[in-house]
Amino acid sequence: LMRIEPRMEQIVSSDAQHRYLPYARKLLDEGVAFLWSAESVRVAPLSYIWPAIFGGNSASIRSANVALFLICLVLLWRIGLRLGGLPAAMTSTLLMVLHPELHHYFPTELTEPIFLFGAFLWIFGIVRIGEQPFQSNKYIALAAIGLMLTLLVKPVLQVICLLILITTLIIWLWPQNNQKKDNSIARQFARAIALSTTFALLPAAGVALKNGILFGVW
Repeated sequence: LMRIEPRMEQIVSSDAQHRYLPYARKLLDEGVAFLWSAESVRVAPLSYIWPAIFGGNSASIRSANVALFLICLVLLWRIGLRLGGLPAAMTSTLLMVLHPELHHYFPTELTEPIFLFGAFLWIFGIVRIGEQPFQSNKYIALAAIGLMLTLLVKPVLQVICLLILITTLIIWLWPQNNQKKDNSIARQFARAIALSTTFALLPAAGVALKNGILFGVW
């Protein structure tokens, strides 16, 4: 927080000044109708929906994004603790806090904070699914929400998502030759990941169809 605080007063970045904040204000003024305008396809929808939640106010957006940074640290701590114990949790969170560049993005109106929050939430959900593959409905939802956030704010994981979906569907639906417990656990894990990935992809697919059908932007 001591490293982030001086950056709370930095100038608004070009992307936020010319895209995210003006579009957030248009969304507030025009409502849902703005989502059907040609301008709405120029950036991912959550990049202006998120600022609009805070009335397009830079100070509020930056404070919310700093809060996301703290939540990311908690998620990273929990992920490290579950996968590698206390040393992994301490090392991973320390590396994130001391990273020379990463903290620059949080006291801004940019899309990196919510993308990273979504990514950590997604990974945390997958880790918990791996621990409880037979009782993982709430973690399927958690992973789906996290992945959905990344796709709607900075869509760079679409191809990876499709590969994950295809792979997990094959493992889940492949004819089973025996009833070994390990095989059953793998299938349950694959089922959970396939479902969470499908739910995450549906809103992004809807946006892609809207942009493609209405504006020819696929």
